[in-house]
Amino acid sequence: MSINHLKGFVGDFLKEIFEYHNEIETFAMTVIGESPQGSSVNARIMDFINKIQNHHIDILIRHVRLKLYELHSKSRDDPTRNYLSQKYDVLKDLIRTTLNLEITDNGEVQPIFPDDVQTKQRLYIETQLQNLGFTSPLSDLQQAFQIFFASGRGALDLLRSSFENLVKEIIHNLTSSTFSNFRTYLVQLRVKNVLIHHPSNSYPDIEADISYNLYSLLSVYGAHGTHSDNDMYYILFIETIGWIYLILKRYEALTS
Repeated sequence: MSINHLKGFVGDFLKEIFEYHNEIETFAMTVIGESPQGSSVNARIMDFINKIQNHHIDILIRHVRLKLYELHSKSRDDPTRNYLSQKYDVLKDLIRTTLNLEITDNGEVQPIFPDDVQTKQRLYIETQLQNLGFTSPLSDLQQAFQIFFASGRGALDLLRSSFENLVKEIIHNLTSSTFSNFRTYLVQLRVKNVLIHHPSNSYPDIEADISYNLYSLLSVYGAHGTHSDNDMYYILFIETIGWIYLILKRYEALTS
């Protein structure tokens, strides 16, 4: 999780509104519990920005929001009020797309996705895809996370592409072969023990079947023209991230 975009936004915003040392002093003490150093206001703002760590994110966002609300309520100038409203919209969009965080109506900061998905699974997936050189699945997955809040349908379409290309990349590495349809690629994952065959079960290829059904649902709900269903977008997104995580973990174990 990178906070550099948020730091840049906050630094620029504070330089716009703070004129005196005591203003940045109070703000910094509230957020990080330290006095910023520097001979000028801008120097102190930059020192404050440099000291911000990941564990400061929630309180930083809340206090930037409060400052925007405070300035908005005090301003009697319509252009200024509109500017501050736009600034708040930029903040909300920024933390959604770069940090997968949302500001609630009462000012609380909460993750869009469960912590396990955002921190453990996503980090592992992105690291593995990068190490393996799977650039196309990585790019599609990162974009899916970035646009999910703005377009669940678009995010699922990207995630379907990431899932499909990941499976194809793995099979190409394991077999040096290509196949005519995605179902066959999933069968090959089972043949190579990335997906497990369960001979004692009534449905021995249940893992390959679930993978294909998940892919089919991504195709349906990621397509234009289907009805909108935000709950389904969210559930499918979470389930697919978990399935990609599982496949990569098994592939790593198989090839290590």
